[in-house]
Amino acid sequence: MSAESSRANTKRDMGLDELLKNMKLSEAEREVVVLDRAEKENLPAVKWMAVGKLLTMKQYSEQSLAATMRAAWTPAREVSFCPLGKNLFTVQAHCLGDWKRIMEEGLWIFRGYTLMLEEYDGSTSLPTVPPSKVQAWIQIHKVPPLYRIESIMK
Repeated sequence: MSAESSRANTKRDMGLDELLKNMKLSEAEREVVVLDRAEKENLPAVKWMAVGKLLTMKQYSEQSLAATMRAAWTPAREVSFCPLGKNLFTVQAHCLGDWKRIMEEGLWIFRGYTLMLEEYDGSTSLPTVPPSKVQAWIQIHKVPPLYRIESIMK
């Protein structure tokens, strides 16, 4: 038996865990997780989670933001905040009523800056759709009847 075939047999006999330990992975490669279809289907469903971003370039206290939002939302149960990166964090409600209030009853303001929220399923380390829009109602007074056409108003 040659030395090369001996090494191949040794590698074959090593377990998968052992082989993974010997791999030299970059930081980006370590963050990627690939699951097969059966594993994906067995993952627990993440409920009532959103990713948030404050519409500001200024620094702010994450603890102060969390405390202020909890006070504004007056949740029945706990609302969790978890940082993901600079000015990016998850918000998770622990009951449907709190979730609806947080997601539907806002425009949420912290120190004069808008808090943007997007639903997030937690399946990626960073959201594929980062918060980038603010929903708001506007009211326009004294629009002449000629201009009250949907295409013009849009």
